[in-house]
Amino acid sequence: MSHPGIGNPPALRVLQLIVASLVMSLGIFGVVAVMVAPVRPGAPGMLRTVVLVAVPVAVATALALRRVMLRRLDRSSTNPYAGDAEPAGDRGDDPDAPQRFSVATIMSSAILEGAALLGIVVYLMGGQPDLLAVAALPVVIMLLLFPTAGRWRRFVG
Repeated sequence: MSHPGIGNPPALRVLQLIVASLVMSLGIFGVVAVMVAPVRPGAPGMLRTVVLVAVPVAVATALALRRVMLRRLDRSSTNPYAGDAEPAGDRGDDPDAPQRFSVATIMSSAILEGAALLGIVVYLMGGQPDLLAVAALPVVIMLLLFPTAGRWRRFVG
């Protein structure tokens, strides 16, 4: 079965543009935050703690969500209701694969973007460089998970 998105590179390019725009906006905002003097030096302890907890939790959530959404259930893994393991099905029989890949990529990127924004905003409030470094972690993960043609083919077919 043919998917509209497989032979249609514009579908992948649109997804790449979405993720690239999220990453670029974070980069621009980060540069502006570094260039602007902090509102008041030294982030309050509670805000600092929130960033140091929320960013890793958001990263873990985004990665788990992506993994769950990309799971192929009984089409590409073993059927949990069958007695013996079954071979992986043809990836062409899942008409929702392109949409699921796109949604998983956009949702995980949006969660990571929110985590990075939190770190940048608190850095802007207090001027502590380590918070900016914490904010860079989600951006690096977004770049590592960037939707490439290889990932698209591996998941979609």
